[in-house]
Amino acid sequence: MTMTLRIKLGILLGAAVTFLLLLTFMLWNTARTLGTLEHIAALASQVETYVLELRKHEKDFLMRGDLKYAGEFSKTFDALAKNNDDLDKAMAGMGMDTGKIAGLRGELAAYGKSLRDVVAFRTTVGLTPNDGLQGSLRQAVHEAQKTLESGKHAGQMKDLLVLRRDEKDFLLRFDMKYVGQFNEHLNAFLKSVQGTSIEPKMAQYGKDFNALVEGYQKIGLTPSEGAQGAMRKAIHGTEQAILELKDGSKKAIEEKTTAAVRFALMTAFIAVVVLLALGLTIMRGIFKQLGGEPALVADIANSIARGDLSSNIELADKDNSSLLASMKTMQGAIQALVHDAAILVQAAVEGKLATRADAGKHQGDFQAIVKGVNDTLDAVIGPLNVAATYVDRISKGDIPPKITDSYNGDFNTIKNNLNQAVDAVNKLIADANLLAKAAVDGKLATRADAAAHQGDFRKIVEG
Repeated sequence: MTMTLRIKLGILLGAAVTFLLLLTFMLWNTARTLGTLEHIAALASQVETYVLELRKHEKDFLMRGDLKYAGEFSKTFDALAKNNDDLDKAMAGMGMDTGKIAGLRGELAAYGKSLRDVVAFRTTVGLTPNDGLQGSLRQAVHEAQKTLESGKHAGQMKDLLVLRRDEKDFLLRFDMKYVGQFNEHLNAFLKSVQGTSIEPKMAQYGKDFNALVEGYQKIGLTPSEGAQGAMRKAIHGTEQAILELKDGSKKAIEEKTTAAVRFALMTAFIAVVVLLALGLTIMRGIFKQLGGEPALVADIANSIARGDLSSNIELADKDNSSLLASMKTMQGAIQALVHDAAILVQAAVEGKLATRADAGKHQGDFQAIVKGVNDTLDAVIGPLNVAATYVDRISKGDIPPKITDSYNGDFNTIKNNLNQAVDAVNKLIADANLLAKAAVDGKLATRADAAAHQGDFRKIVEG
């Protein structure tokens, strides 16, 4: 089935709209993908920012011993957790590996716990000299000192100062050797005051000091020990996890971005190629149907409409079904009609009234036209031939019978006139015969009725 020009143009328009919508969707999808990847990159970068804020709050607490920084740490930690949840969801939605986020969560959990432990231990030890174990120690040593200064043990103030020196050395250097010295001096001191009122106070002083030491041990006497050591390890693990997350997410984002852009470009390229191929195919079909450029076809049609049949219509090889081929056929049919009409006109001018055109060489209404012209000539020539025969016979004295065939219009007038001529001649002959016979018979008085004749025939009879 041959598709019409309208159907082909409709297919081309539909395909163009379809591919345009497809291309628009792909560009939108690519833009959305790139936007999501940009959001993932921002979330990944925000992780490092949040961790730097955590480190700031951590150091502020360690330097100032103010619990408000521990609160700021908790708020930032919660915000970081939410950021990581959003990052995990976004990466999972893009089909990206979220294992690095899980590792980061583990390190952050250890970091948060170690900071809370440090805060708890620092609170137990005492955030100020008057709080916690530090406050208890200070109170105990002051009471012992007052007792020594007010009683008979004033001579042992020197031994107390030695203990205070060991205490201060430990608090300044966090070296356990000073704890050993403190306990050694304390035991000697207690032996010297055994059974006195100062003994329980000094014992409490020693107990509070060792409790304080234990508290600092839990915190960590060095950055690598205790809760501080655990926190330092967690911080290093967190920093390594952040580095791996940044590198991994950056690589994944670059791959996804490249893939998205490549897919969009490939889709656009395929859409353009398919659309061009479809357009070229349909345009070739349209040109095949037309047989040539639309302007050329229109110009030839206008020329034929003006009666100009001189256009040289050139067709492609094996083209017998295009509009241009049909116009060439039409032009040939009209040229054949014009040619036969010219032949008939020339024959009529030359008096060759028997010439006829071959209607069998024409088709349809053109054949009907040629046949109609032939029939018209037959209708004209028939009565003319009869008239010519009658005139010829009459001129030779061969009077024919009256014409009995039926004719129309002017041909009927000619027939009537010829019949009147036949009647007139016959009457003339009859009267001449009448007078001749009368003369032979001697009836010289016999006369023909001149009134029965007209014109010269009447003059003949009267003469």
